[in-house]
Amino acid sequence: MLVPAAFLFFLSGFAALVYQVTWQRLLVIFSGADVYSATVVVAVFMAGLGCGALAGGYVADRATPVRCLIWFGAAELGIALFGCLSAFLLYDVLYARFGGLAASAVPMATLLFGILLWPTGLMGMSLPLLARAIVRDEDSAAPSIG
Repeated sequence: MLVPAAFLFFLSGFAALVYQVTWQRLLVIFSGADVYSATVVVAVFMAGLGCGALAGGYVADRATPVRCLIWFGAAELGIALFGCLSAFLLYDVLYARFGGLAASAVPMATLLFGILLWPTGLMGMSLPLLARAIVRDEDSAAPSIG
């Protein structure tokens, strides 16, 4: 169970890094290529990963290993769905319809948080859910997850 789980989590992490770079580049059109906009995108990623890990840990503590694996799959599907729609959402909707909001820092940051928080939150949920699915007892948690 550990090798397939490790491979799943490797793929999940690799996809998350690809999404971060892709979304950062798509968002340059909307928010610009300055330090402020890059900081906002990285902050959204960190906030989403942190909030998602907190929520994922809460769910994982209350669910069976099988249910956690199902929730992990659902989280990955949600991320994939956003990934498939991201070019449309980040360019056609965000830039084309709301491009004027990027001129002001607070609305731009708020909009970016609102759009990217749910896929990054799902990314953060994936580790606690997958960890709970593969760890059978507390003694094996550190070697299994590490």
